[in-house]
Amino acid sequence: MVSLRSHHLVCMQSFIGKGYNIDFIDNFSKIMRFLTSNPDDDIIMVTNKCDDICKHCPNIMNNNKCKDEEYISQLDSVYYKVLNLSTVRYYSWNRIKYLVSMNLKSNTFKNTCNACQWFDICSKKLAGAPGFEPGNDGAKDRCLTAWPCPNKSMLS
Repeated sequence: MVSLRSHHLVCMQSFIGKGYNIDFIDNFSKIMRFLTSNPDDDIIMVTNKCDDICKHCPNIMNNNKCKDEEYISQLDSVYYKVLNLSTVRYYSWNRIKYLVSMNLKSNTFKNTCNACQWFDICSKKLAGAPGFEPGNDGAKDRCLTAWPCPNKSMLS
């Protein structure tokens, strides 16, 4: 079983092996390997307290709370509601990925996570996912995501 805060379920969608320190990265990577090796098993328990990812975070204080607990709790509260989660059931990794892909929208992500130090990494990784605008990789002109309807003069 893996205990995870609801905001970590969103973070995990864009994890690329970066983090606060090597212990944190190794722990996060280990959890990701475990979940991807068991994608259909109901092994994820959602919590609103320090979870298995937090265990190696340098921001955890002696009282087992994050030094930014108020902000982190706000993130958890938003994503708990947005993802329609419950603390009385277990989830599979595939179910979590589905819930994130179906329920997380770009505006919610931007408004909720914009103060996070990892925001830019996540934004690039999530670009083009369902509900998110495609990335532009620094181009000044964004690609069209749909062709405009032709007007009548173009058809004659």
